[in-house]
Amino acid sequence: MKILRNSSYIIDVKLEDTDKYMLLHGYTGAIDVVSKHIMSFLKNTNNGFTEEECPLSRDTISALKKRGYITTKSQEEEYAYVERLAEALHRKEKILNTVFIFVITYNCNFRCPYCFEAGLHNDSIRNVFTKEMADKAYQAILKIEPREQLRAKNITLYGGEPLLKENKEVIEYIVLKGKELGFQFNAVTNGYDLDAYKELLSPDLISHVQITIDGMKELHNTKRVHYKDYNTFDKIISNIGIALKQGTGVTIRVNTDRNNFDDLQQLKALFDKLGYSQYENFKLNSALLRGYDSEGQHTKNIPSNMFSQREFMEKHKKLKFNYGCQDYGVSYKIYSSIVNNKPLEFRSIFCKSQSNEYVLDPFGKIFPCWEVVGKAESQLGDYLNDKIQWNKKIFNQWRGYNINSSLMCKHCKYALLCGGGCPAHSFSNPTECSQFPTVINYAVNRAFRKVNNISIN
Repeated sequence: MKILRNSSYIIDVKLEDTDKYMLLHGYTGAIDVVSKHIMSFLKNTNNGFTEEECPLSRDTISALKKRGYITTKSQEEEYAYVERLAEALHRKEKILNTVFIFVITYNCNFRCPYCFEAGLHNDSIRNVFTKEMADKAYQAILKIEPREQLRAKNITLYGGEPLLKENKEVIEYIVLKGKELGFQFNAVTNGYDLDAYKELLSPDLISHVQITIDGMKELHNTKRVHYKDYNTFDKIISNIGIALKQGTGVTIRVNTDRNNFDDLQQLKALFDKLGYSQYENFKLNSALLRGYDSEGQHTKNIPSNMFSQREFMEKHKKLKFNYGCQDYGVSYKIYSSIVNNKPLEFRSIFCKSQSNEYVLDPFGKIFPCWEVVGKAESQLGDYLNDKIQWNKKIFNQWRGYNINSSLMCKHCKYALLCGGGCPAHSFSNPTECSQFPTVINYAVNRAFRKVNNISIN
């Protein structure tokens, strides 16, 4: 007679305005909506029971076993299985879709008070890609991943501010040469000089831009500050319209804190009024603003004007914000799994910096992630010469890091959904947790409402 136990990887979320729960399993990928009666059994039953002792029907027991919620595996066996799965998932990520990012320049025409790159701005030196460095960057790409089918099709243009109008000539060179090699481009830009790039904005050139708008006009202009103190809001809003009309996708990012949270709905109304929301390639996302110290390191203590992860999710849940809230794609992942009748997709890393992302700057330096550009302690290598020089210690630190690397993460039931959190933050603060239970609660209920076509306005 087999002894059963509740899996250590049961994730349960109360579905709002119902008497039901959604169950997710942290390594089988199962998703199910269950009754209060079944949930009560799973919560209150001690480990070590037989089918005969279980008050549930045989069909229900069979389904719970098949989905992984009750199991004959010991806790140690489950832990060992997840560790093996995490390593396999990490190996897969290292093969697929190698990502490249160009830091066009460290210079910027904005002086945003929360910028983590503030110490890297130096307008007195020529720290911008030249055509020669662009050629070297493309040569580096072909050396790093010579197999075209294993490279991501999009290169991201980053900075500083990549789309400064004075960079137009070199950006045009980079984009047109990239197109010849089969690439399209994204740009993370403040949007101020975007009108200077109108002819490069198209689905087959610069196909997507991310632009930050930090509230309505008055508040935005105090947070997104031009170095000459120009009004930035009106020009950026106009430039968004230009990009959309050119067929370029636009994602608006709002770096949300206590000061601008109340502006989210007003921004939504403005974009609706301008007709921007009608474009399929337009998105509006609210992102948690995080604090950085003077050296660009993520701070351990939350500044008084900023939300914790828990507060951030709860505020958005109460607002019922009908646009994106930074939940790391979890609500979309759950929604897709349900509508396509497939198990949840898992990951053992948080982002591509842990597998195969390469950020190339104008000085010939290679970094794993745009959050650590310019920091010598995070430099993976150098592409200035014909042969790329790698720093194996730093390379292995980043590329070898997954949920198994963290004692706090490796046995967490959320680990394969969370991916262990941002490594740039984890390296500086190993005890930091992304508070994933709060994220899951928000994401599950948002996905459930979407599946059932329940309004979230």
